Amino acid sequence: MANLAFQPGVIEFFDSITKAGSVELAVQEVILPATSPLVGKTRAEAQNTLSDDTMIVALKKAGGPITGSRQEARIEEGDTVIVVGDPERLAAFREKNREI
Repeated sequence: MANLAFQPGVIEFFDSITKAGSVELAVQEVILPATSPLVGKTRAEAQNTLSDDTMIVALKKAGGPITGSRQEARIEEGDTVIVVGDPERLAAFREKNREI
């Protein structure tokens, strides 16, 4: 976060994409339980199961974030995904991927 203070263009970019016209975007971090339908899928496969207006932008494992696109990275129980999308779709995503 401190790094962003020195990069006002980055902050302006995120402000603009999250408030672009009539489109509202939000970002959520979701820890995936064993019951998540995404567990066992690659990042690319998981993305293909989501609606067009929801995107997995990052995958974090116990050892740290998976850098780069790494679409072949397999999602496991306890991994964290960071998703961007419409707030209603993100609420549905969180509900679908919560611990039962």
